[in-house]
Amino acid sequence: MSIGDALKLTIYLWVLAEFSLLVFRRARSGQAVAGSRGSALILWGAILIAVTLGALVQGNRFLPLPGSGQMQDLVAIVVIVAGEVFRWWAILTLGRFFTVDVAIRDGHRIVRRGPYRMIRHPSYTGTLVSFIGLGIAFGNWLSLLLVVVPITAAFLYRIGVEEHALAAHFGAAWQQYSAHTSRLVPGVY
Repeated sequence: MSIGDALKLTIYLWVLAEFSLLVFRRARSGQAVAGSRGSALILWGAILIAVTLGALVQGNRFLPLPGSGQMQDLVAIVVIVAGEVFRWWAILTLGRFFTVDVAIRDGHRIVRRGPYRMIRHPSYTGTLVSFIGLGIAFGNWLSLLLVVVPITAAFLYRIGVEEHALAAHFGAAWQQYSAHTSRLVPGVY
């Protein structure tokens, strides 16, 4: 198997994993928070548009990323897989409280172990890292920016919706947790 084929397989498996989450990890009726559906539409719309634009300018060699095509593919695989491993660590740590919708479940509590010790939204961090890998796979700075910037903006909007819901539900406990953790990048943001 060539590195290019391995990259394609990595991307297919990533898409399959995300699709399985959409199908199997939705909140039950009545649990999703108001505004959740709108933030999901914004997020998925941004992903669709950003990936399409990134792919359209993929052949642009005006602003190439450093390294050979094979080296870029190898780096892209490592970054996508690292992002997905981090995302799944977060999902498994959150357990039954993880949904693809912004939702408060019965018995919901703030999880403070695993990646949640440092980051409030490690699942989003992992996904963004994977999208950086996809941008690298496209091979130029323009594609990387077209993929990462709009998707990051959409995730930031989604985080705002989610944090508003969590603050409303958990009150002072959420404020205390927020004061000691970063949103996406430990010690940065």
